[in-house]
Amino acid sequence: MDESRLLPVRCPGMVMDKAKGELVKCNKLCVKVYPGSSGEIQCRHCKLRFHFYVDSQAKSILSVKAKPVPKGNIGDE
Repeated sequence: MDESRLLPVRCPGMVMDKAKGELVKCNKLCVKVYPGSSGEIQCRHCKLRFHFYVDSQAKSILSVKAKPVPKGNIGDE
């Protein structure tokens, strides 16, 4: 497998910055995937669950799309 093709999926969640006292993007690395991948993941830092999708022709992280899972879905804990 060509590991150079892996694209990072970062958390789209917002967290409170303790030093500044304002909301900032979490942006923690959650997983690296190949183009054409999609799924659901939970950030280990802020615990946000989100769906991600990577276009099959993706060559950069700009092709990675992520959006939070709405609360109250079946299977929520």
